Amino acid sequence: MTKVSKVKKKKKATKRKATPSVEQKWVELKESANSEVQDYNVNGNFSVNTSIQHPKFGVGVVTEAFHNKIEVHFQEGSKSLVQNRGQI
Repeated sequence: MTKVSKVKKKKKATKRKATPSVEQKWVELKESANSEVQDYNVNGNFSVNTSIQHPKFGVGVVTEAFHNKIEVHFQEGSKSLVQNRGQI
């Protein structure tokens, strides 16, 4: 008896569109944001494209703003932060 070996062909890899890295996105947002960096404070009120300085995460740019929450993109990635804490 002879053995018949089956050879599997490798599938061609599908090319994916290059997605910007987290750091690249942060740099782009930082360049397009308002130039004045504001200190982050839970009682503050921030709008989209505002640059903020967070004590732990560093400089970030507000990408979404709601009444009591903001989404901020930092060099390490996005974070949800509280705003308008003391206001109703």
